[in-house]
Amino acid sequence: MQDAAESTAEARYLWAAARHGVLGTQSAALPGYPFGSVVPFVLGRDGEPLLLLSPLSQHTRNIEQEPRCCLTLKADEAGDVQQHARLTALGELRRTEPESDAERYFRYFPQARDYHASLGFHFYRLDTIRMHWNGGFATARWIGPERIVRPNPLEAATEARIIEHMNADHQAALRTYLGPRVSAHVDPGQAVEMLGIDADGMDLRHAGDVMRVRLASPIDSAESARKTLVEMAQAT
Repeated sequence: MQDAAESTAEARYLWAAARHGVLGTQSAALPGYPFGSVVPFVLGRDGEPLLLLSPLSQHTRNIEQEPRCCLTLKADEAGDVQQHARLTALGELRRTEPESDAERYFRYFPQARDYHASLGFHFYRLDTIRMHWNGGFATARWIGPERIVRPNPLEAATEARIIEHMNADHQAALRTYLGPRVSAHVDPGQAVEMLGIDADGMDLRHAGDVMRVRLASPIDSAESARKTLVEMAQAT
């Protein structure tokens, strides 16, 4: 059985690692009934989910009438689904103009740039008020968002510089970060691409798959990021 510290750590990892979830909204067409839909998202600089939604979708129409909703995430695992880790965030989803966070979103979902520019999709940010964690049998508990949501300590321009530098000059290190079990299957003809880095981890993409890599130690600045990335590259 997980203790509170273990639950918090695993919930925080799932929060940062997930790239899509089930958005539960309150139906505008059938009041009183819930409506679930699968949506992609990334975490913004404030550590909250940032979604890009079509004005024509049913869930967007729902939240424009009633912003209270929930976002449920599930770990990507094989086996008994009831033993998989899942996290539900309850809060309010509101339209936003994310500025630099938009570029972060487009790094993860480059095809979405045209949706935003040409098809009228708008950004929405979740303001989480409470979370419910279930890490498997007998592990369910409520968790305050202050224990899970962590703002990114790096400014947008700093994160972008680190990403550009690593992708251009340190392919060998990026492969190393994936670990021997994964990097052994990485096609050398395809680049490993860093998409984002935050206080606890980095996100790497190879052959269309996005993988979350925990940092060896938390970072809080460009200098600590450089030090940690160097140490991780030299660790094997």
